[in-house]
Amino acid sequence: QAPREGGISGGRGKTERFGAKEWLFLMWGAGLAAGFFLLGLRAWRTWRLVRGSRPLVVAELEGDPGWIPRLDLDGIGLRESDELSSPAAWGGRRPCVILPVGLAGKLSVPQLRWTLAHEVSHLRHGDWAVALAQAVCGWCCFFNPAVWVASFAASALRERACDEAAVRMTGIPPKDSASGFLRLVEWSQAHVSFRGSMMPGLSLEGRTARWRLRGLLHGITPPRQSSVMMAAILLALLLLLPSFRSGFAGNLPAHGEIVRLQAQVADLEDRLQRKSDREARAELNRQRASRRVALDAGFYDGGQRNAIETIYQEARKKLSTAEKEESYALLATRYPRANRTGCAMLFSARGASGVLRERRLREVITEYSDCFYLDGTSVGGVARLVLARDLLAAGRKDEAAGWLDELERDFNGHLDHEGNPIGEAVEAV
Repeated sequence: QAPREGGISGGRGKTERFGAKEWLFLMWGAGLAAGFFLLGLRAWRTWRLVRGSRPLVVAELEGDPGWIPRLDLDGIGLRESDELSSPAAWGGRRPCVILPVGLAGKLSVPQLRWTLAHEVSHLRHGDWAVALAQAVCGWCCFFNPAVWVASFAASALRERACDEAAVRMTGIPPKDSASGFLRLVEWSQAHVSFRGSMMPGLSLEGRTARWRLRGLLHGITPPRQSSVMMAAILLALLLLLPSFRSGFAGNLPAHGEIVRLQAQVADLEDRLQRKSDREARAELNRQRASRRVALDAGFYDGGQRNAIETIYQEARKKLSTAEKEESYALLATRYPRANRTGCAMLFSARGASGVLRERRLREVITEYSDCFYLDGTSVGGVARLVLARDLLAAGRKDEAAGWLDELERDFNGHLDHEGNPIGEAVEAV
């Protein structure tokens, strides 16, 4: 019986064993399931976007409608959607090209022709089906870095191939093609993008956009050189190194034109960054204003806070200066610790002149420097800035310099009434 027990025990140990291979298989299965779920979600989003788009009548486009048949658009629907920030195409039983609403009116006729020719090329090449198969293969082998590198390279080469096909179909010079592509980049970055669809379209982000812009400027790549580039990519994939080299040929436009377009791209990126920084500063100062308003609850009850807001808003509506000053004085007398009182007193000071104006500005600085308008404007910062400008105008440069130094030290991140950083206003002064 002892051997039998040992055999049973050994059998149980063998059936309960779960090795590394089994765990790896489970991890692969989980990743595959997650990947196919994401693919299904993207397919649903694509279907919803196509279904929600609206037909676009050819006559609404600028230029001669006669060029539409020359683009081989027979059987391909033209549609528009406000959920896209760049053109896209979708195949299947009812192939269509979808443009963002309003884009057609922003492009010149050559630029619009090149854009539509690019999207039609996606449909003629069957890129929607290739992209779907590429995504399926990518998730089946998601554990292999070479698959992701190859997928990125294939997507970039598809876009480049459609760029060249659009140039051949329309005969547009490289300069006009590059200008149209740059206009699409500007449009895409200025509008909200619908992400998560499966439609091939103009890839307008990052290094791919810059690579394609250079390609358009340098002209169409000969087949032999494209083959060399593909061979280099395959060799890099074998080594699992994501380093690619692309060749360019054709007659180069003037160097100055290339520099100008590249400078436009750099300027666009800089303006977008400044816009993002401005929005972040505004949100930070709105939070500061909210925290200061919340402090009023420690001094006044709900009824009093409502009365403060009512008096303040009514004062803003009054036409005569005397009536405004009467309301401002009422706030200062009854509710001296309220945030709105600081805003009102700054209005009062800026409306005065001469010695009275200076005295009131100094009172605001002393009593209400921590107050904010609800849009994030700093009462203390603006009062100091106005006083410094007045002192400079009066020739009192030393006093003005002291206030400007204080602004740079304590109010550099605060905003003025126009939403500009006070630090920039100090530099201008």
